[in-house]
Amino acid sequence: MNSHRSLLAVLAAWLLTSTAAEAQTSGAPKPTRAEDPSNSTTPGEIVSLSPFEVSAAADKGYAAASTLAGSRMNTELRNTAAAISVFTKDFLRDIGANSLNDAVAYSLNGGEEFTVLTGLGPRNANVNVQLRGFIGATLTRNFFPLGAGGADIYNTERLDFSRGPNSILFGTGSPGGVLNTTTKRARFGKAIRELGLRVGSWDDFRATVDVGQQVSDKVAVRINGVRQQKRSWRDFENQNRTAGAFAATYRPFRHTEVRVDAEFGKGYQVLANPFRTGDKVSAWLAAGKPISPNNTTVVGGTQASAPNTLSYDPYGITGPTVWRTVQQTTLALPVGSNSLIRRSFTDESVLPRASNVFGPGSWVNYPYHNYSAFLEQRWGKLTAELAYNRQVEHRTYIQPLIFNVANLQGDPNALLPSWPLPNGQLAPNSGRPNPNVGRFFVESSNAIAWRDATVDNYRATVASELDLRKYSAWLGSHRLAGLASRSEGTSFTDTLTEVNVTPPGTATYPLDVTHANNVILRRTYLDFTNPDSRWHGQHDPALFPINNLNGVTSGYRRTSNAHVPASSRTDTRMVASQSSWWQDRVYVTAGLRRDELETYGPGTVILRAPVTGEFLRRSLLPTPSLVAAGTTQTAGGVFHAFRWLSLIYNRANNFVPQTALDVYGQPIGAVDGKGEDTGIRLTLWDGKVNLTVMHYETTRENQVLNIANNLPLRNYMNGIWDALGRPESVINQQSNDTVSNAGKGWEVELIANPTRQWRLSANYSQTNINQTDTFLRTGAYIEANRALWTQNLSRPLVTNIGIGGSNLTVRDALAAVDSTYAAIRQSEGTVPLQNIKHAANVFSTYTFAAGPNWLRGLMIGGGANSRGQSVAGYSTLRNGAPIFAPGYTLVNVVASRTFRLGQQRTVQVQLNVNNLLENDQRLFLDGDDSGFHIYRFQQPRSWGLSATLNY
Repeated sequence: MNSHRSLLAVLAAWLLTSTAAEAQTSGAPKPTRAEDPSNSTTPGEIVSLSPFEVSAAADKGYAAASTLAGSRMNTELRNTAAAISVFTKDFLRDIGANSLNDAVAYSLNGGEEFTVLTGLGPRNANVNVQLRGFIGATLTRNFFPLGAGGADIYNTERLDFSRGPNSILFGTGSPGGVLNTTTKRARFGKAIRELGLRVGSWDDFRATVDVGQQVSDKVAVRINGVRQQKRSWRDFENQNRTAGAFAATYRPFRHTEVRVDAEFGKGYQVLANPFRTGDKVSAWLAAGKPISPNNTTVVGGTQASAPNTLSYDPYGITGPTVWRTVQQTTLALPVGSNSLIRRSFTDESVLPRASNVFGPGSWVNYPYHNYSAFLEQRWGKLTAELAYNRQVEHRTYIQPLIFNVANLQGDPNALLPSWPLPNGQLAPNSGRPNPNVGRFFVESSNAIAWRDATVDNYRATVASELDLRKYSAWLGSHRLAGLASRSEGTSFTDTLTEVNVTPPGTATYPLDVTHANNVILRRTYLDFTNPDSRWHGQHDPALFPINNLNGVTSGYRRTSNAHVPASSRTDTRMVASQSSWWQDRVYVTAGLRRDELETYGPGTVILRAPVTGEFLRRSLLPTPSLVAAGTTQTAGGVFHAFRWLSLIYNRANNFVPQTALDVYGQPIGAVDGKGEDTGIRLTLWDGKVNLTVMHYETTRENQVLNIANNLPLRNYMNGIWDALGRPESVINQQSNDTVSNAGKGWEVELIANPTRQWRLSANYSQTNINQTDTFLRTGAYIEANRALWTQNLSRPLVTNIGIGGSNLTVRDALAAVDSTYAAIRQSEGTVPLQNIKHAANVFSTYTFAAGPNWLRGLMIGGGANSRGQSVAGYSTLRNGAPIFAPGYTLVNVVASRTFRLGQQRTVQVQLNVNNLLENDQRLFLDGDDSGFHIYRFQQPRSWGLSATLNY
């Protein structure tokens, strides 16, 4: 690693030194930022642009000229009715974006998603995006569903954000919208030679290469690569990324084109949990950190621990130890709206802000490849394209701490425990003074998880132009497109937990390795005053195997029914049209799409090894577990009332199949998404200023909601049926119910290049979203059976349904049903957690074209990301009213200068500083009337210095 950094540092120093020397002898060249050499053509060459291709050559600064996202055909943005925003390569470069996560911070009505408080989101995917307040935005790459690969944009030409449902782009996906990545193509014309080097905060070293060449009049190739090593402001966290992409274009005949692109990459990351460590120590601290002198006396802030847990501290001296009949510190309550996640520990004098108790072993490894082939043929106004895409990813991640037990704890025990090990012996030093008494520690079982996925996409598209204006101006001009595609995917996920694989087979330690007493916990005592990082987080389990230590040997086994194979096939047919009338003053876009999905899941039979009890791998069922189909539509229009004023209207829908059953045992059906956009677009000063104001309404209906209250509700109703002797009416434990979300708001976007030197991007969104139709099926079920249940109120219950008391009857169960259902219905009309009503982004740059040599060519600029209050919880004292967490604003700046190195080379040096004002506030994610409980921190101020050589 050090050798790579040294090489990058030397190259960066050479570029910067050469730049400084040239700057003293050469004047700065005229700005060439709007040039796009990848799209240049040789003199006299006539290129007919494909209807399935958007060229970045027509983009000017931050303003994109056209998009495929509106109709799957190359269409000017001003003629597109769908709500689409484009990030050009100039904009991505100026904000210093290296990944999709960097870019979405500036997206209109979008951003990263932090609603999954387990912290598993970054481990399962490299980017999680929400649009318009709807989580899980659809991700595509070259308009293929993106299921594998990294979030790095080294090979990205531009980003298209299409907000709201759009059946032309996707039929099954989030109604919030879709983010599409367009990769760099091999193009004919001027050669590309670009080398980028970057250094930055926290040992950030990054190198990129972009080389394109027209090999002959028929062949062009392009190669992109990236190598990055980057640490973080948090302990242990780092990224190590290597990827390469190859693209080729072959034109055997004038109207025939073959394109291929392939990317192979590997990412390795050590991750910190996004949220602060849970609190299992505050009550003990408040009591003065009392010590239990004999391990059995309960002292302030502690409680007795009974389980026979095998705990291993590799830095200790005892090996695996049974911590039984000892004291443990208690959890900090309340826990807010999420009962699985403990209250965050807030005392930074004990747990520093930069701490990462998950340690160096919390890593994710994801090799992947993604490749495509396209064959395009043109016959006059008719163009056809055949395309194939394959994506493969193998993702492995280690969890040294499980999210819901990743709590800071204290050790109040004066003595080491004296309890027999699985081999019947006492641990060395048992009963002696505890060398770690009074110290803090973290402890958890640890697990290794896999996800392997392969997706094959096949697509055939045909497009044609039909101009009927030669017969009559009223007949207009029309573009038609048809698409047929198939997507086939296979995957499996699996999780193994570390256990003792050599149990003696006693009553306490049975041969069943899944028994709780055979699960191994790993413990690390923390000391942040020690410069040795070993004491700053959980140890890496891979470095400390347990092989017959105190009679314990560790191994990873499947302790739950965690192996989940899956297979799916989606067949799609789509037709779309775009028509213009009245001398191109009216554009109408329409699309009709049909998606048919089959999903194969694992069998429901639980198979276990006869002796060890380990859960076995499952096989796919021979018949589909889900068969679903849906027809979706898009229709919209743009009316150019004047050259500078356009009126916009668009409506569309989408759907998402789901397998859940309702309380009647019937399939719940698909999620339905609907959207409607109405707005105006101002195009001023010959397109130098573009302002769009849009009002939108987006709904998501029939969404399955899994909540903790649903399980006891089913138990209460089943207790009634058991009391009535009606086993046929018992509700399946897998049954569920749904909610809907209704969102509406305003979106304003300004993209301007007022002069050749000045660029501006600004956007604002007002988002209102509410939950509706909460658990209506269950409510109808209760009312349909209430008369029968009421007739039998005095019948005694025959099963334990989880409510206290004696001599319970149907009356008690019905009262529990009503109170629990009323609690569920309290969420009706509420705003979803993490929803932000007001958000704004702005970024602007200015390049000096006159003045002394040192000033000419200098670009300076900056921007801000502002977020209003977010919903962190709900008040029981105010009838479920939202509890808002404070908003924030981040300020970012940029400066760059382009220098000429000789006749053929230029180098651009750019400095980006993010969070310039060092906003360090806590971002609260969960809370209730007693306060906020779960939070994360802003990333501190960071800088990046890059040098890009073109030659």
